[in-house]
Amino acid sequence: MEHLPSGSINPTGPVLNEPVGQDVGYLVQLCPYIEQQGIANHFDISLGTYDAANAPARKQTIATFICPSSPYAPNTEGTSGLTNYAGCYHHTEAPIDTNNTGLMFLNSHVRYGEITDGSSHTILIGEMLPQLDSLGWASGTRASLRNTGWFAGKSMTPGATDIAPYPRPRLAGSGPVLTASSEDRMADIEFVGGFDSYHAGGAQFCFADGSIRFLSLSVDPALYQKLGNRADGAMMGTEY
Repeated sequence: MEHLPSGSINPTGPVLNEPVGQDVGYLVQLCPYIEQQGIANHFDISLGTYDAANAPARKQTIATFICPSSPYAPNTEGTSGLTNYAGCYHHTEAPIDTNNTGLMFLNSHVRYGEITDGSSHTILIGEMLPQLDSLGWASGTRASLRNTGWFAGKSMTPGATDIAPYPRPRLAGSGPVLTASSEDRMADIEFVGGFDSYHAGGAQFCFADGSIRFLSLSVDPALYQKLGNRADGAMMGTEY
């Protein structure tokens, strides 16, 4: 692979959180490289994620895509397997599109030479909590992409006055059940949201150099957003 996979393959943007269009996510593209060739062989990218022909592959729950701390299951309709690992598409809350600043976004083909901030200073993948009505791991929507504009339900925008948590999603049997209809923001089909986990105090992140780091909920918000931008030119330390 000469470049990172696209966060979403779709003819047009922005990507909306609805089962319409091609919306092929990065995990589909990774399947041949992580011993999931059988899934790849039964998924026709040209037909799009939601085509009936791709339903058998889309419904699979793949253990590699699930955090051991998560009570994983298919979505509430049983139409899609879920994932806890989201690609980082942008450094703030914004629609998924071709002009995002992260590493995997709409029709992206980011090469390592384009990560001018350094691969050890740029988030590639992070943990998330999928919604009950998630479109699943195969969908290149907020079902498999997140931004560093939010962390565990709090706004990370420096100077923001509204930092009240939005509802943190839960799977059935794991506590209070909150769905996309629980708040207006979650009903917005352009809203994406940030990373989160079932771990106490933070979440695990994979950086572009392959390193895995645990970021605390007390991370500096401005620094956190810089980690979601591949080329902002910011000076970065080594401790997060």
